[in-house]
Amino acid sequence: MTEIATRLGQLASLLRDKTPQGRAALLTCVTDLYASGADTCSTHERDAFGALLADLAGRVDAHARAALSARLCRMENAPPLLIKTLLEDEAVVAAPLLAHFPHLDEAMLLDILARRTAAHASAILEREPLPASVAVRLLWSVPPKLAWQALRCAFEADPAAVTPGDVGSDEPLTEQALAFARTKEARNELSEPLLLRLMRDGEKDAFLACLDLMTDVDHATAKMILNEPTGYALAVLCKATGFARSSFASLAHLADTRGERGTQQTFALLNGFESIDQTEAQRLLGVWKTVFGGAAPDLTDTTHADRKTG
Repeated sequence: MTEIATRLGQLASLLRDKTPQGRAALLTCVTDLYASGADTCSTHERDAFGALLADLAGRVDAHARAALSARLCRMENAPPLLIKTLLEDEAVVAAPLLAHFPHLDEAMLLDILARRTAAHASAILEREPLPASVAVRLLWSVPPKLAWQALRCAFEADPAAVTPGDVGSDEPLTEQALAFARTKEARNELSEPLLLRLMRDGEKDAFLACLDLMTDVDHATAKMILNEPTGYALAVLCKATGFARSSFASLAHLADTRGERGTQQTFALLNGFESIDQTEAQRLLGVWKTVFGGAAPDLTDTTHADRKTG
């Protein structure tokens, strides 16, 4: 009770302090109050604290929010509303929760991977254990330098979940599309503008046939890349192949046939494209080709990072 009284006594002065430091201290003080009685809070009290802390967290900088996440990440009785708010934050804030919070189930993790950034995916990669479906989805989500680590996680979770060469094998390209692409190649007419025209005209088979030849990516892997919902896989392919930013932007827009990508996600995707190293992108593309279009990888390869990099 003494600790609670002490914290309550600090609140009056902290409420008057409008500086960034004062707001961060207020957030810490209220968090301390909640933590001191979290085990005995009713659902109503927990929700009330969650709403208050979420509001206070919105008034401090990312560093303070990240510290809050780090404190809550292993707390069994953390307020659900607050956790939800922090998970939707930028990666540096959400990372401790994505890596360690115990109450993130498979569906929640898959939803985050479908909507958030490669940096968010990197934090999820640190979870133990990882559901097989999440581990496989990470293959499409992590930064290129972590691709091999993600592949190992997928095989550790469920080797059968990663089956090389079976994606899209039941829908081969038409002979007409293949002939069109070969003719364009023979005439040295394969180009980024051609791909954009084919995509705009809805000639998907011809587009894929030309894309396969331009990028040296098998049909199964190319289909997976094109259908990956966030656009990150397409960004990796375009960077690995040396496509212009403008070409990638147009392809990403055309590939989003359902219009599910908002303005903020689109800008994040374009910025992500700029930040991807071409050599790392080529390495990640090689992993995808191995998994989705070729033989099972040799996981004893010691040139790649282990699961935990410290």
